[in-house]
Amino acid sequence: MEIKKPRKSKYPIEKRISDAASVGVEYVGEVFMENGLRSQKYLYRLQCGHLKEIKPCHLRDNRFVCTECRLSREEYLKEYRKNHKEEIDKKNKEWNLANSDYVKQRRKEHYIRNKARLRAMGKQHYLDNKSTYLAYSKYRKALIKNRAPRWLSKEQLDNISNIYKECKFISDSTGIPHHVDHIVPLMGEAVSGLHVPWNLRIIPAQENLSKSNSFDESILEELGEYYE
Repeated sequence: MEIKKPRKSKYPIEKRISDAASVGVEYVGEVFMENGLRSQKYLYRLQCGHLKEIKPCHLRDNRFVCTECRLSREEYLKEYRKNHKEEIDKKNKEWNLANSDYVKQRRKEHYIRNKARLRAMGKQHYLDNKSTYLAYSKYRKALIKNRAPRWLSKEQLDNISNIYKECKFISDSTGIPHHVDHIVPLMGEAVSGLHVPWNLRIIPAQENLSKSNSFDESILEELGEYYE
């Protein structure tokens, strides 16, 4: 089998050296593939001392990074985050609270742009962590049971059951998923509510998921005597 000889480069060596010098790197030489043909990349020595193969267009536009240094930097940042986790989490939480409107808008935009991918990731996460989800579901059911007062009358218990039935009917008839939401969350950080009829309302699923276990005190004005 005859091995093809590499064609003469249209990128003269003088130009390679001058282009390299203009971005602060040193030209080393040509790069050949296993079949003996010349690669589209050339070998350069970067300022850090590491060697890297770079295309001429990327070199001229200064669009290259040292892979070894980048990995070292990533390892350093990973170790730093591990050792300063509490401090970083505290600063992130403070910043998110101070810029809550901006954060909500960015999260909403991100979800809209990546809806299909995020749903697929959520489904895969559920499949990979079924036992965790099952444990949380059982815990929540037990919590609901403990947060349901014994003094509820049969009529009030029936009201709770009817609220869930109505929620399913609304979801089926409109085609929009709805959830039964606890107005004062069962697992709130500042306050926890009860699993009682007047603490339940039907809202769109998306609104309930974005609400999580947060609590808006302004809604108490609409709830009547039970929250006075």
